[in-house]
Parts: sequence; C-alpha cells; structure tokens
Amino acid sequence: MTRAKKDDNSVNSLIAVSSVDNETVVRLVADPVTKRLLVDWPVTSGSGAPSSTPSRIGRLYIDTSGEKVYISTGIASSANWKIMN
Repeated sequence: MTRAKKDDNSVNSLIAVSSVDNETVVRLVADPVTKRLLVDWPVTSGSGAPSSTPSRIGRLYIDTSGEKVYISTGIASSANWKIMN
C-alpha cells in the first residue's frame, strides 16, 4: 500500500478522479461539522426514455414505466443517455 501524498502544508490529502476518464481530478467536499464527504448524485425520473439533453455527465434517469435506468455519458444531445440495465 502506498502512502498518501502530502500537500503544501505537509498534511495527508485525498483526491478523486472522474469516473468518465479516470484521469481528470475532481474536487471533494466535506461537511465541516461531521467531516463526512458530501455527494451530489442527482437522479431524475419520468415515464419513458429521457428526451432532454443531459446537463452533466454521470446524471441518472429512471424510466418509471419501462423500469430502466439511464446514465448520461455526454452533454451534446438526448442520445447521450445510455441504458444501464
């Protein structure tokens, strides 16, 4: 097991990378009181496949009538919704 890198203050640090490319570093946010990581994973739903253009990569959409789950893989068009199940 490797040791965590130290930041400029010689404090152990934790970083995360995007699940899209496993390279892009993304910011982690913690609650200042509980010290727990905060996660923003918005889920939308509707009857039928999503027809809107995703606003972010990684958004989830649940088709309540077809019982399918979609994830957004891009933000160019509604074709960027991919079925997960």
